Amino acid sequence: MGSDMKLIEAYAMLKEVYGNECLSRIQVFEWFKRFKEGRETTEDAPCPGLLSTSNTEENIIGKWI
Repeated sequence: MGSDMKLIEAYAMLKEVYGNECLSRIQVFEWFKRFKEGRETTEDAPCPGLLSTSNTEENIIGKWI
């Protein structure tokens, strides 16, 4: 019950600070779980098999020439 109470208190504090812009309760609980399991960053994890792309002036102009 102790860790559940900390989680509920943390969600209440986030809700107080961010109001309607706050993550949903389930999202906050999921992030708590991830950090409890050892995650150390909020950055997206790499997705193997997906190509990274970007739009640059060079490749945008190349599409139109």
